[in-house]
Amino acid sequence: MFFTIILIPIFAFPQAGSAPDFRAFFENGISEVESDVYYFMTPGLDAQLRVPTIGCGQDECRSDLRFRLQVPFRLRLSESNAQSLLREEDWNEPSDYARVLPRFQFGNKNEALFVQLGELSPVDIGHASIVSEYSNAFSLNTFRPGALAILNTEFGGFELLIDNVFSPDLVAGRVFLRPFGNAKSANYFARLSSSFELGLTLAMDYHAPLRLHALEKKVDVYGQIRVEEEGIKTIGGIDAEFTIFSNEGVELIPFADLNVSKKSLALHYGVDLNVFANEIRFWLRGEGRLFEKNYIPNYFGTTYDIDRYQFSGWGQPFATPKSRASFDTELGKGIRILAGLSLDPTLAFSIEYAIHNIGHSGNLVLKMDWQPLQNLFLGLFFLRPNFETFEEIFKANKSVIVSEIRYDFYGPFYAFASYEQKFSLQENGLYSATRDGALGLGVQVLFGN
Repeated sequence: MFFTIILIPIFAFPQAGSAPDFRAFFENGISEVESDVYYFMTPGLDAQLRVPTIGCGQDECRSDLRFRLQVPFRLRLSESNAQSLLREEDWNEPSDYARVLPRFQFGNKNEALFVQLGELSPVDIGHASIVSEYSNAFSLNTFRPGALAILNTEFGGFELLIDNVFSPDLVAGRVFLRPFGNAKSANYFARLSSSFELGLTLAMDYHAPLRLHALEKKVDVYGQIRVEEEGIKTIGGIDAEFTIFSNEGVELIPFADLNVSKKSLALHYGVDLNVFANEIRFWLRGEGRLFEKNYIPNYFGTTYDIDRYQFSGWGQPFATPKSRASFDTELGKGIRILAGLSLDPTLAFSIEYAIHNIGHSGNLVLKMDWQPLQNLFLGLFFLRPNFETFEEIFKANKSVIVSEIRYDFYGPFYAFASYEQKFSLQENGLYSATRDGALGLGVQVLFGN
């Protein structure tokens, strides 16, 4: 059994609110990629600063600015037909050079202003009916620096997602309005009126493949799939939510999204339940979907960068571009259930199960960040998309895997191990699962305030 794991490291930066600091680090070890063995080394710098921001209602309004600088190298140790000692796939595209700044983040998602550049953790736009858990980091050989910006004020704001700032394909945005504000009030009816939110979402793939070339060489000299026909894939929608109950311990928020893709309509409806108790939080979402022909829920999902060329869900007999596959879907209905538990700061766990259309095309996601000991850190993300039967959940070559465990064993020294399964483009024009394992040692030195 293979698990799909993605680490969102809880140890990469100091906790929010701590003093500004800089951490120089050096990591090295042995890794195996596509049956080749490498020695890897990564010198770098992690930084966190307290800088001015907006929207906190205080005279001195500050938030966190965090970034990582690094120069990763993988040097081939095993015999290979490759001409270079350096793994060429890591640096053969212009966007690969953005690996030196893999993460840049200003603010936090629960604040008025949040900006993230580089590798994007799974991103939702609005209620995630159109853009759901999207990530630009699941292709092994290509680094795609993306951008996410969120402005969240008392009377409204916006969300903006760009998959690749160097060469955008997917651009998604949402503007939302709180006509009565969201100010806190001791009066129950005043709180109700201030909890109403309306949103408008538009997501577009400007170069959505419709038909791939039937040439013998299906990949060009730049390592890109040859596309014979492409178009613009557009999905838009309006949404609303209304907090019908809220106090210090419980929130209950019904929501509804009405989306359109070409001439096809879809209704997503559900309710969010949030329960708080000191440092414990539990959340639950139940969602139903009703949709017409030629509509795929959560269209821009976690593996969309691959699905846009090679989509095999919804009973498709052969992998085909997702935009083309969406022309053949039937009238349907589905469900989505999401539950999670957070014990700040040691554990965060969630599970999501969705049936995009009753009878086939399921989706299963598991996530976990866990710090069982003060010096031991683990992360987990399991995704199995577009399975038709439960037996298919555990097919290893259908999943993406990125895992890491880290143990701080002495002073500034730590050991880590990782295992990844992502997708890489082959010469035949198809993506296939590729495994990457690593074992190494690192050292970090804290300096600054």
